[in-house]
Amino acid sequence: MSCAVRRRIANPRLDTAMTGPSHAPAGTQDYPLAAVPREARRSFGSLLVVLTGFTFFTATMFAGGQLGGAFPLPELLLVLLAGNLLLGSYVAALGYAAQASGLNTALMGRFAFGELGSRWPDLLLGGTQICWYGWGTATIAVILLELLGVPADAPGHTIVLNGLMILFGIAFCLTAYVGYRGLELLSLWAVPAMT
Repeated sequence: MSCAVRRRIANPRLDTAMTGPSHAPAGTQDYPLAAVPREARRSFGSLLVVLTGFTFFTATMFAGGQLGGAFPLPELLLVLLAGNLLLGSYVAALGYAAQASGLNTALMGRFAFGELGSRWPDLLLGGTQICWYGWGTATIAVILLELLGVPADAPGHTIVLNGLMILFGIAFCLTAYVGYRGLELLSLWAVPAMT
């Protein structure tokens, strides 16, 4: 890591052209285009609840179930260990840079790849999130209809299914629209319920 990048991470105000002002305008509590000031940062417990909410997600559980059924137990434990070490190392490095700088992933990508180059990781990250979101929304709707005992060949099944997907999609969007606080409130309810 170059000295200039280290200085920027330690003091993001050195390059306001890339990150915007050090304090976000009123009403943008999540600081999408600026470093989060220390006084506005969330506690460890708050982050723990939200990040646990990300992992206690239908799609993640589905993927875990597929892995569990694909490997015998000794191999599964090695796969899980290797995957967690890789992901944990990446997230720990990213978390360290984020706490030192107060920058989000997109803004850190600008430091690493430049304004134009950062569009590729943004596209990859955004694409995966949209796909997981769509898959999870559809899964919730399908599971709800199965729990209610509605057969797949029932008249109007597709219309009801599509309506539920739209309804759940809008409901999930509302928590993201509210921002971090919305995700935190949802996670405080959802994590114990799914546990």
